[in-house]
Amino acid sequence: MEPSTFIFVGRDRTRQVGAELVAQAVAGRTQTLCIVGPAGIGKTALAERILEDARGQGAGTAVGSCDDELGAPSFWPWIEIFRALIEEHEAERESLPDGLERLLASSVAGRGAPAPLSSSPAPPSPSPAPAVPSRSERRDRFLLFDGAARFLGHCASLRPLVLLLEDLHRADRSSLMLLQYLAHHVRDARLLIIGTFRSEGADAAQLFEERIAGIARAPYGRQLPLDPLPDEEVAQLVEVLCPAPVSAQWVSAIVERCGGNPLYVVETLRGLVAGAGEGLVVRKADDLPIPATVRSVIGASMEALPKASRALLQLGAAVGRDFCIVVVGRAAGIPPEQCPQLMEPPLRAGLVDEIPGEATRFRFRHLLIRETVYDSMSRQERLDAHLQIARTLEELAGDEWEEHVHQLAHHYCRAAELDTRGRGAFFSLCAAERAAAGMAYERAASEAERALVALERSGRDAENELRRCDALWILANARRRAGDSLGSREAFFRLGRLARSLGDGERMARAALGFFESGSAGTIDHDWVELAEAALRILPEEERELRAQLLAMLSVELMWGGERGDARDLADRGWEIAQADGRPSLIAKVLEWRLFIVRGPDNPERALAQAEQVIALLAPGEEEEEIVLRAKLSRHDLLLELGRLAEARVERRSIDELIDRLGLFWSQRFRCMRWLLEGDLEAAERFFESALGSGLLRLEQGGTETQCFTGQLWSLRRLQGRASELLPLSEFCIAEYPREPAIRTATALIHADAGDPDAVLATLAPILSQGFASLPRNAFWATYLCHIAEALAITDDVENLAELRTVLQPYAGRVVMAPPSLSCNGALSHYLALVCDRLGDWYAARGYFEDALQLNEKLGKPLWAESAVRFAEALAGQGGAADRERAQGLAERARAAGIESSARRAEALLRGAGISS
Repeated sequence: MEPSTFIFVGRDRTRQVGAELVAQAVAGRTQTLCIVGPAGIGKTALAERILEDARGQGAGTAVGSCDDELGAPSFWPWIEIFRALIEEHEAERESLPDGLERLLASSVAGRGAPAPLSSSPAPPSPSPAPAVPSRSERRDRFLLFDGAARFLGHCASLRPLVLLLEDLHRADRSSLMLLQYLAHHVRDARLLIIGTFRSEGADAAQLFEERIAGIARAPYGRQLPLDPLPDEEVAQLVEVLCPAPVSAQWVSAIVERCGGNPLYVVETLRGLVAGAGEGLVVRKADDLPIPATVRSVIGASMEALPKASRALLQLGAAVGRDFCIVVVGRAAGIPPEQCPQLMEPPLRAGLVDEIPGEATRFRFRHLLIRETVYDSMSRQERLDAHLQIARTLEELAGDEWEEHVHQLAHHYCRAAELDTRGRGAFFSLCAAERAAAGMAYERAASEAERALVALERSGRDAENELRRCDALWILANARRRAGDSLGSREAFFRLGRLARSLGDGERMARAALGFFESGSAGTIDHDWVELAEAALRILPEEERELRAQLLAMLSVELMWGGERGDARDLADRGWEIAQADGRPSLIAKVLEWRLFIVRGPDNPERALAQAEQVIALLAPGEEEEEIVLRAKLSRHDLLLELGRLAEARVERRSIDELIDRLGLFWSQRFRCMRWLLEGDLEAAERFFESALGSGLLRLEQGGTETQCFTGQLWSLRRLQGRASELLPLSEFCIAEYPREPAIRTATALIHADAGDPDAVLATLAPILSQGFASLPRNAFWATYLCHIAEALAITDDVENLAELRTVLQPYAGRVVMAPPSLSCNGALSHYLALVCDRLGDWYAARGYFEDALQLNEKLGKPLWAESAVRFAEALAGQGGAADRERAQGLAERARAAGIESSARRAEALLRGAGISS
């Protein structure tokens, strides 16, 4: 029997599915396919057959293997794929996007043989001092993901492309996020992406939902579960594998014992044939000694090996599915010249294969074989194996140890009980830094957590305490960049407490700044305030940058607590320190935070001047450009608020240029606001589908950035007439942030849309009981009140409606903006019109409606349509012929605008009021 790894029979229906997907991809429609099934069912064989069929149609192919559990670097399957594509398209290397080039530059060669032994194998043990977080680092993986999508689209434009990612159940989260982004984002390319996923195990269903379900739900996603082979296909497989004819009973016995699992059949017959040679003759089923499980078959094959061969294979299993004989031979103490001979028995037994083109590398024929060999070792044998591999890798790598840092961290930590030198903590910390540099933030966080566990085991001496600070710093920043704001705040707070116990003001201040940036807007965090004030007390006066930033951010936090006077004093102190320092970038940063204090309904011109001051301070530069972008967004919002629409359009063009150049994920909220203003709801829906599907946006993780996008998702769902879908999330947020008015007022609007005045009043009760004067007069003040006005307009609360009219009237010419570029709620006169109409002042309501129509028509279709249909409803209630005619015209135009929420109201009005022609 040939020891081929590619034995394929039957599966005609599933092959047909693969052929159809290849055909659709070749035609230019991106496809994703997830092949799901238990170990040995034939997932990889089917995927390879699809690749073979695709190559027959002229498609290019590339394969990446996932083994995050065994020390491979993050993004490893994609690194394998991108390297293969670059080798094929060498001429395209110069066109690699920055994010993708950065990933490949930071990737490691750790799966190959290490470099020759160095004369100084012990790496230094530095304790890197953390730096103040750079805002430019917050571009997340958006550049990488977008660059990967563009590069794959470009390669697929040269010829159709089929990619295979093996063993997604073992993939690192970063690789899965990239896969999900591509599945949702790359739509019209000659591209088919196939993944295989093992579906067995107690947590397989949960793992599938967490990792794979989003891919299968992509626009052109497909899930393909594999069933056991039917009896006739098992018979075909037996015929291929057996040198002698067998009876139907014999085949039936194999079917009964192996359950139609191709791997079980192959491995069982492989053992029988290897034992009998060409003399295998089986006439009756009773003659067939098939063990209960394939693991028993593999175990029997292992037992038949020479002791030295078995030792090599066990060390290889500790390394992973692929292993280098140079490493495992040295770890086993076997002379290099004997290793090839000792690998012959495992090769003949079909347990491993040589990797073509790599003389020293072998691969277990199936992942289940590797797992069975590893599980056959005792606990002590595994500890010894990992320690020997780690020491061998470190010796062989020498000065090139960084190229193998993930493997070193993995093996030393697996041998933690024997790691008396603390190498696991050191290499885990280095691996965390490398993963963060490669934008694999989840991996960086897990490596930092592993380093903390190892450091806890090593004791609490001074050096270890500083390394604990470094590990917490990496952990906190990695979680923040991964979108885990809650986890980030927890790690920053731990860092702050540890730094405080060490009397380290610098680290304490940096922890406080990180804690603030991972926080949520709209509510004061007393833990942060206490940490920041303690840091200011012990931070040296000469640390101007840290002191200025702490004071500026502390002022913003106090503002959320309603202490506006104290907030301005702190902001002024921070500004004075920044001016004394003299660096424009620091002055601009502090001014940027001070802008939050200045902004409010009474002084938009002053805030506009300050935004322009920030822009004028900075010369071009990457980090400075991000500050400029935020200042320009504030300027754009303020120009809109003041009704200076022509100037806002000019600013919009420069903002678009900056967004395109910087590629920052958070800046997409400006585009999202524009889509909502212009009524391009499909573009907004695609954005959220892609961001949520890929994990770039995680609504459950909190943080200011998530709050902004959640608010925009609420606006989108409301325009779609689907805001009620977000009611559970809104109620959860009210419980989490009870003092934040925006969440409560937005929830009241959901109830208003549902026509439930009692729920509106119950939701707004905490605000109404304290009076409108209790609402903070910050940049969101007008948004709070306009939401309340619209919600109360369905109630009989005349007293509060009358007060609202008085409060809002001085701002009738304004546009209601929720910064920073979060939403534009249109003309404030629209909300005054609703209030006046409800109060029965039709003359005032008509005037405000006319003003709102004129201004909202310039701002965007959805805003105009909403004002038109609300005006039409009010006109229809007047009863005059001219009013009813005007109402009909407005309602028909609002319906034709195609915005679901206003179209529904218009249709109901045209039917119910009987004003349609």
